[in-house]
Amino acid sequence: MTRVSDMTKYDLIAWAIACEGCITLTRQSRDRKSYALHPKITFHNTNEGLGLLFQELVGDGKIHSQRDYSPKHKDRWIWQLSGYKEIKMFLEDIIDYLPIKEEQARIVLEFCSRRLNIKKKGINFKLGQTTWSEKDEEDRLRINKLNKRGKQEVSLLVV
Repeated sequence: MTRVSDMTKYDLIAWAIACEGCITLTRQSRDRKSYALHPKITFHNTNEGLGLLFQELVGDGKIHSQRDYSPKHKDRWIWQLSGYKEIKMFLEDIIDYLPIKEEQARIVLEFCSRRLNIKKKGINFKLGQTTWSEKDEEDRLRINKLNKRGKQEVSLLVV
């Protein structure tokens, strides 16, 4: 049995993301003709202290609270990381430690790499112009399917 004291920083972060986090691509409409895709990694918890500890472990990201208006649920704290470069570096550090959500991590990592390569080439897009390839949209739809709630085939990494 692995003791918590034997776990590395990356083990702890990866398990937290696997249990109470999300790795996704979000679609945000700019206007009727175009939209933007944003990579996002989040960690949700009702304990503010745990969220702050998570932020300290990662060394990056922002924390905000989200009020729940249902009396059945507590308000929650959300740690969020965004930005192509930041997410790429983060996922490269933890991907080998993820017990689940590895496929989402690989898709987002590849997406961020493609977007950073486009920026390196100095390609600028005008507002309202669709800048997303078919592969980008396929990735978004694949992640939506992987992140869908309910019964799914689950494969765990056995160590």
